[in-house]
Amino acid sequence: MFRVILSVPRSRARSVSTLLSAQGLSYEEDLQTAVSPGGGIPLQRFRLYASSEAERDGLMVLLSRFGLDGCAVVEPFSWDPAAWVAAWKESYQWVRVSERISVGPAFRPCPFDTAARVAIDPGQAFGTGTHESTHLALELMDRHLGVAGSMLDVGCGTGVLSVAGGQLGVKRLVACDIEEEAVRETGENADRNGVSVEVSVRSIDTITDRFDLVVANLLAHELVPVAGGIRDAVGAGGILILAGLVDKDRPWFEERFFTTPGEFDLLEKTARSEWWAGAWRRSSG
Repeated sequence: MFRVILSVPRSRARSVSTLLSAQGLSYEEDLQTAVSPGGGIPLQRFRLYASSEAERDGLMVLLSRFGLDGCAVVEPFSWDPAAWVAAWKESYQWVRVSERISVGPAFRPCPFDTAARVAIDPGQAFGTGTHESTHLALELMDRHLGVAGSMLDVGCGTGVLSVAGGQLGVKRLVACDIEEEAVRETGENADRNGVSVEVSVRSIDTITDRFDLVVANLLAHELVPVAGGIRDAVGAGGILILAGLVDKDRPWFEERFFTTPGEFDLLEKTARSEWWAGAWRRSSG
């Protein structure tokens, strides 16, 4: 058996994750950030496995097709399932993200006395709640949620943002994703946390309701094509929170996402490492 360790800059982690999933590849994603030798660039590591030399070679051909073979290291591997589960559970700990929000594993008690304690059992969907972009989205939610009666979570993944919104008092929670696995896991994590979420497999363009708060933790190239649907889902005077954005995309992203001058007013931008997120209020006019 062989293990392929794929190390990519954190700014590419979400797109590489999407690519691997689209190719039907099973992988593990390290919960801890590595750093490139000498350069100090934060890296995200993915681990993929091959049961034979032929499978290993086929995997490397596929990675080469997408220009990722230079980021991969292949090593022999023998698998001990019990040891793997133990190591994974040890590395996944609770984190206090903001004044009122903590996120962590459902199999471990939360050590923080916060209003929202989001217990996640991650499966194949994105994500565990440990990613910087998720933290930024949660921090902005904590500061700008207010007394929102309704919230839409676009591209909900495992439902971290939806659950946090429910635990902070949002009355109506709606979540959507184009992946069935994400919808299933959001529903399971909502039930686990005692939160009711209307979650379904659908595109934002099919949603006609308006919400007090709309959140989307997606990459820029995923946000721009559905920008109109996301903007339209924000009610008059409502809040829009966007995360999953990297610094290099900032110059062109806002120009392409916010196409009507004066429609949204910036409330706050925040950043961590190469990731940034923002909160905007829709004009009431």
